[in-house]
Amino acid sequence: MTIVSDVNSAFYNQIYETGPKPAYRISELTIEKINEFSITGVELLISLNDNDLSEFEKLNSILLNPECEYNYFATFIEIENNNLEIVNNLNSKLYSVDSIASNVSLSGLIDLYPDINQYTLYQNCSIQLVGIYNSWKYFIKNGIIFNRFTLDENQIKTKKIIYSGVLSTTQTINLSA
Repeated sequence: MTIVSDVNSAFYNQIYETGPKPAYRISELTIEKINEFSITGVELLISLNDNDLSEFEKLNSILLNPECEYNYFATFIEIENNNLEIVNNLNSKLYSVDSIASNVSLSGLIDLYPDINQYTLYQNCSIQLVGIYNSWKYFIKNGIIFNRFTLDENQIKTKKIIYSGVLSTTQTINLSA
């Protein structure tokens, strides 16, 4: 599931349009939608506006609500401060809370997004990673990125998921070549 900021920008719009489905703006998110997703899904891909913590507060009010059944993984795209207390609060309920950080560098053509600064690598990289999320298995297989968790059938059935690493790059990829 993709959860995206309500901010209307090319960065958030691209993540919303190309991220894993279902996709919701934070204002559309409800406990019922999260609970429905938790039946079959184990990964939340989240990109919120860290200049205004109200979006994180809304996310926490849903995920930390006792009625919320989801307790798997949350991966944040570009939190400028990974130690935001409001994000760390999720560690009390979820198996793992991680982020795809700006030290990852994937370059691609982003000319279609005029409000994205092409020299700001974290925005460029985040758009590229979301746009190619269907290729992550190929990148993992070829050692370009590492899978941050593995699941076997018994773990999925029993909902016991084991954390085993982080998503990170081992080399720079030029997607425009």
